[in-house]
Amino acid sequence: MSDNKIIDLNEIFNDYFFKKFTFLLDNKVLKEGRLKLFTMKGFNLKFFLLDSENVIKNLEIPYPFKLVKTETGYIFDYRLEKFKLIENTELINNLIETDCQKSRYYDKPLIVKIE
Repeated sequence: MSDNKIIDLNEIFNDYFFKKFTFLLDNKVLKEGRLKLFTMKGFNLKFFLLDSENVIKNLEIPYPFKLVKTETGYIFDYRLEKFKLIENTELINNLIETDCQKSRYYDKPLIVKIE
């Protein structure tokens, strides 16, 4: 879906209000609930989800390196091999050793199922 260009995800997720979202990382559920609000500020995405107990929870994630549409939702791909804007391996290694390792999304795909 995205070829290393920034797209406005508001256009995509506005069609999914009140649909059930399940966010999976390493085959574990991070958050799930019905989408109440989606915001995009800079390179951060924030999903506000209404859970089964009618409590609004939020999930803030970084903008993915690549976004792939699937039959059941999307894949937010944070794997460095998808980040092709930087060909300088020394710079990539510095990123790995500093900020990237602090994020649990680092070098992994985040699965987003939408029902």
